[in-house]
Amino acid sequence: MLVKFLGQYLSGRSTAYRWDVLTSPLFAAVDVGVVQGSSLSPPLANLYIAPVIHRLCPTSSDGTGGHPWLQFFVDDGLWSVSRADLDGNVSVLRDEYRRTIAEFDRVGLRVEHDKTEACHFSRKRADPVLDLGEAPFTGNTPLKPVPVLRHLGFYLDKKLTFRAHVRFYGARAASTAQSLLMLGNSIRGMPPAQRRTLYKSADWRDEYRGSRAYAGHNFLRLKAFDPPNHLSSPALQAHGHSKATMARFCRAVLDHAPLGSFRQRFFAHEPTDCPECGVLQDREHVLFKCTRYRRWWELRGEFEFLLRVSAYRELNGFLTTNESAFSFEDAPT
Repeated sequence: MLVKFLGQYLSGRSTAYRWDVLTSPLFAAVDVGVVQGSSLSPPLANLYIAPVIHRLCPTSSDGTGGHPWLQFFVDDGLWSVSRADLDGNVSVLRDEYRRTIAEFDRVGLRVEHDKTEACHFSRKRADPVLDLGEAPFTGNTPLKPVPVLRHLGFYLDKKLTFRAHVRFYGARAASTAQSLLMLGNSIRGMPPAQRRTLYKSADWRDEYRGSRAYAGHNFLRLKAFDPPNHLSSPALQAHGHSKATMARFCRAVLDHAPLGSFRQRFFAHEPTDCPECGVLQDREHVLFKCTRYRRWWELRGEFEFLLRVSAYRELNGFLTTNESAFSFEDAPT
């Protein structure tokens, strides 16, 4: 009966797009999988991975006594273990991570290793790293625990003071209040209720950030810089210790690097082809195609890269792993 229901639900369907009061004509939906935003998607995903979760963490395991405990919210999983020794926790988590990879591989699912994060909830200063045995967190680049872990909308610091959570949502509330003030005031402009409606229906800040007056035409719009902070930039925190790495990071983000695409715009008489691949050397070629560099993703272009939650961290890892990327050393010759 369930198979028959799913067969009827997933075939011969039509859909339409709606924006405010405008609705598009009906058109045939693709008969492959569940459409984006469908109410059936989470239950189907839960049913599919439920046997895997039960094999990894039987219902008899409640997380007490130092036993690992697994929690899943659709495709967002969380392993937790509570012991007195942090090194013991690391050992257990490493073993459970490998089991997770193997079990999901059995049903045709892959774990996105680059999205993995860890946090030691402890008052101790020690933060032992985790070698997961999978790129990019293995060998000389293990997974380093983060001071604040975001999980299901909550920002959890390692001491569980919730200060980071309050700080984040307090800043968001202050930003919203300031935005409403810019749309009008008590003397002239729209009434407060209308300003609130306008703010909710169309975030004017996105239009401002999307303009060329705000950022360069080829600016790599990483979510880590949204909203921008000119006093405590995450780039300065990550690369401020090295002038060379900071320069390569800026070149990559601004697309002002010694690449063939830059020379094509400003120095047309100089070589523009990649010395390794023999094609135009541009930022997209360096990040996603050039065989000279080591990477742990397979993406078609920058747009797909920017949609990833960990794009900023991955760019940092790429620059650390490939020390000559976006440098004059690898410029076309």
